[in-house]
Amino acid sequence: MARALAALRARSALLAGASPRVHLLTSPVALERSADVLLVVGARPSATADPDSVAAFVEAAGALLVNLGMLEREREAAIGHAVAAARALSRPWVLDPVKIGLAAPRLALARRLLALKPAVVKLNRDELAALAEGGEEGALVRLARESGTVVAVTGPEDWVSDGGRLVRIRGGSARLAQVTASGCALGGLVAAFLAVGDRPFDAAVHALAAYAVAARRAAARSEGPGSFWPAMLDALAALRPADVLAEAEVREEPRVDLRLYAVLDPLLARGRSLADLARAAVAGGATLVQLRMKDVDTRSFIETARAVRAALVGTGVPLVVNDRVDVALAARADGVHLGARDLEPALARTILGPEAILGVTIHHAHEAEALPPGVATYAGLGPVFSTATKDPGTPPLGPAGLARLIAAVRARHPDLPICAIAGIDAANAAEVIEAGADGIAVISALFGAEDVAAAARDLRAAVDAALAQRTKREASE
Repeated sequence: MARALAALRARSALLAGASPRVHLLTSPVALERSADVLLVVGARPSATADPDSVAAFVEAAGALLVNLGMLEREREAAIGHAVAAARALSRPWVLDPVKIGLAAPRLALARRLLALKPAVVKLNRDELAALAEGGEEGALVRLARESGTVVAVTGPEDWVSDGGRLVRIRGGSARLAQVTASGCALGGLVAAFLAVGDRPFDAAVHALAAYAVAARRAAARSEGPGSFWPAMLDALAALRPADVLAEAEVREEPRVDLRLYAVLDPLLARGRSLADLARAAVAGGATLVQLRMKDVDTRSFIETARAVRAALVGTGVPLVVNDRVDVALAARADGVHLGARDLEPALARTILGPEAILGVTIHHAHEAEALPPGVATYAGLGPVFSTATKDPGTPPLGPAGLARLIAAVRARHPDLPICAIAGIDAANAAEVIEAGADGIAVISALFGAEDVAAAARDLRAAVDAALAQRTKREASE
């Protein structure tokens, strides 16, 4: 919970007194409720659906909500103008694809809008199933990853993912489902958090957590649906960040995007700043960074980890530390990667807590058997090919051996993300992905290059193409 709601800590009010303007391009049924929610938290709503003037209203706003309820022709035309203006002006916008499973044209419009990169997509389980062809968490994470958009799903338990992180939010009240357009109003609140500068992931988590806390308070003070909504507005008006931090049931599931796992080693730095190298790798498409430092004193390790972590702030890419749980904690890294001879994974999980990323190395099937279920966030499998970077003490698996080891790991841990390591480059990455890996861990092919960002782009392109090809093949089988 601490990481997911960290940005709220510095605020004295939910929107920090900013009074942002939010343009609501929503259905007439939802308009009053959405506007009331914005007003009670200190935001200023506007709501024209006139195609000729909507762009000017978007320009005057800090964020835009696009709700697909009641899609008459004028409103659909206004959506096109509003989204074009938001994109041209770099205004964040929220897509709420209401009832897209009931009509093919509505679903087609939602898909076109999703391709235009909203900051956040907010939808319910049925709408997720229509848009992602599945209503479960895996579909949510896949949709977020493939679209490059934060996806927030409401239901008995709310979910928010950016394709890497996954947050669960419990609480709220069943009475929300008895009030027309209460979910549509939540989309406006997400837009309000975007308008005050929250990153999309934070905006979605903050809005859903605040809504859940307010709904629980309102349910306790009301006798039924008729008195619930006024109580809900009162609860939102009174809510402070400290209340959300204290009362929200938020849990972040440690998840990672392993497509390009950059292993940063000072032995390949050649005098270059490790922080600069990490930043360049991420600029080129790295999705996870590990800092590996052997034979260095603890103070230097911590200082370097802090510098690399600072370089990654704002990128959304996590930092894990190799081997050293103590360094990870002191540097406030996102987690740790453990080798076969390091601390027991279950003990490391106890020390780090449930939100930390915890990676493990697996060379043999019996190591997967010994790993307790639910402890690791991901596993690194290898060595796949020969490498001069590190002697793993075991012969290379090759793609066929990797496929067999992946099958053994998945038999014990079906949902565990897997990356492959050792000797992988842009030329052989496709073989690794075809063998079943979710991504590649790379050292030399990335940080041995003169242009690290360009090397990262080539590696990501190879991985993404291979993943797309594998998905296409699996769908046809």
